[in-house]
Amino acid sequence: QTSVRTVRLGDEYRVLVEVASTNQTQIRELISQEGNFQARMPLEVADEQEFSLEETYNFQYNDGKVTVDGETYSPGDEFTLENTDFVYVNNTEDDRANIHVVAYDGEDVQQVLTSQSRVQQGQGGYSFTFPVVLSSEAADRVQAVAQNYPTTTIGGEPYLGKISGTGPAQLMLYVDGNRQSALNMASVFKTQVVTQPSINGGGENAEQARSDMEELQAILQSGKLPAPVEIDSISTISSSLGAQFMSAAIISIIASLIAVGGLIYVRYSNAKLVVPIVITGASEVFILLGSFFSTIITLDLASIAGIIAAVGTGVDDQIIITDESGRDIVRDWKKRLKRAFFVIFTSAASTIGAMMPIVSPSISNLAIGA
Repeated sequence: QTSVRTVRLGDEYRVLVEVASTNQTQIRELISQEGNFQARMPLEVADEQEFSLEETYNFQYNDGKVTVDGETYSPGDEFTLENTDFVYVNNTEDDRANIHVVAYDGEDVQQVLTSQSRVQQGQGGYSFTFPVVLSSEAADRVQAVAQNYPTTTIGGEPYLGKISGTGPAQLMLYVDGNRQSALNMASVFKTQVVTQPSINGGGENAEQARSDMEELQAILQSGKLPAPVEIDSISTISSSLGAQFMSAAIISIIASLIAVGGLIYVRYSNAKLVVPIVITGASEVFILLGSFFSTIITLDLASIAGIIAAVGTGVDDQIIITDESGRDIVRDWKKRLKRAFFVIFTSAASTIGAMMPIVSPSISNLAIGA
C-alpha cells in the first residue's frame, strides 16, 4: 500500500510518500523519475533525406548540423514539425545525423490496460507486454510517421525497416531521456490507425521483468511531472516496529475505553448506564477495524489516532441523550425537535473538532504555537 501527502516544513512544502514492502533502491529510482515517457523511431540523415507528414520535409546534413524547413539544428536540439517532435541525438561515427522521431509520449497515453499484462519466459530471459490506449491524434501521428519506413521481413513476418540501411526500424522506449527497451513495429502501422499498441520489454528473470513492467505502467498512469524531483531523505521502519505499534495501539484503545467508562461511572454512579455506553463504543471500534482490514487498507498512525479519538467522541451523543432523558417530558413537538437537533449538532461538532488535527496536522501545530 502507498500513501502520498504534502507536509509543511517551515515556509516550504514537501511531498511525503509512504510505501509498504519495498526497498530503498527501488523506491528511490521510481520517485526520482520525472516520468517523461517517449516512444521514438530512428531517422538517420547522411546527406539529404525526405520525411513526410502532411507535408514533405527535406533534411540536409552538413558540417555536423542538420537543416530542415529553413532552420539549422545541432546535436542535442529538439524541434517540432506539424505537432511531431524530433530529437537530434548525436552524429554517428560514419558521419550521419542520428535523429529520433517521437511517435507518441506519455501525454498521448489515455489508459494503461494493466489487466491484460503478462510476463513470460523467452529466449535469453523473460519478457513482458501490456497494451495501452492512445488518443486518436496520437494514433494518426504514428501512422503518418510509419508511412516513411519501408517494409522488411523478419521470420516471415512484415515489419517496418530502416529508412537508410538494412534491418528493422525499432520503436525505442525512453523514460527521462534514458532508453529502456526497443521493439520491432509491425507493418500494419502503415496501413491502419492503431489505437491500442503494446508496450514490450524484458529482464533477466521473471521478478525483474515484472518489476520493470510495473514501474513503466506507474509512469504511464501518473503522467509527466511539471518539474524534476529531488529526494531529501529516505527512512525505513522495520516491520517488527509495526507489530509493536499495533500492540501499543490496541492497548491504547482498551485503555481509552476503560477511561471513558470510569468517567461516565463517576458522573452517573450507575453501572446500568455505563455498561451499554462502553459496549456501544467498543462495537464502533470493532466495526472500524473490521472495515479497515476487510478492504486491505494500510492502518497508519493517523488512522489509529482517529480510532482512539472515536472512542471519546463516539459516546458524546449517548451522554447527551442520557442527560436529556433525565429531564422532564416535553409535550411541545417544537421543543422536542430543538432538543433532537441539539444532540445531532453537538455530537457532530465534537467529532469534527477532534478529527481536524488528524486530517490537517498543521492545525494542531498552530494551536500549540509551533
